[in-house]
This record gives sequence, C-alpha cells and structure tokens, in this order.
Amino acid sequence: MNARAQIICSWCGILCPIFMFIGLWPATDFFPPHLPTASAADIAAIYQQNTNAILIGAICGPVTSEFLNRNAGPIFEVL
Repeated sequence: MNARAQIICSWCGILCPIFMFIGLWPATDFFPPHLPTASAADIAAIYQQNTNAILIGAICGPVTSEFLNRNAGPIFEVL
C-alpha cells in the first residue's frame, strides 16, 4: 500500500466516528433511546417533528459504512 492510500485510510478512520456520532445523536436524536413507556402517539410525534433530521441521520449511516471499509461499503448499503 502506498503512502497516499495510507493517508486516505487514516483520514477515513477519523471521519467514521464523527459521522456516526452526528447520525445517531444530534441529527436523529436516537441516543439515548426513547423511553419504553412512551405511547405510540408520542413516538409518532417525534418522527413527525424530526423528519429532515432523521433523513440526515439515515444518510450518515451509508456514508459511515464507506469510511469503515471502502471496498465492502456498497455491500453494506445493499444489506
């Protein structure tokens, strides 16, 4: 592996947790998980109020899988 590929891989290792953090917490507000005692109406209201944020968080998942393994990333997106 040449030096340029190693630099790219090291940057991917830095960016992966950042995108995962953005996708799970500030964007979708799924961390910490919602209360199990919440009613269906409460959960539906959360999804209706945060539609764009949940979409951004859902996009961060496939982007993060690309940073984890550049060769197997498309496989994870299909699954």
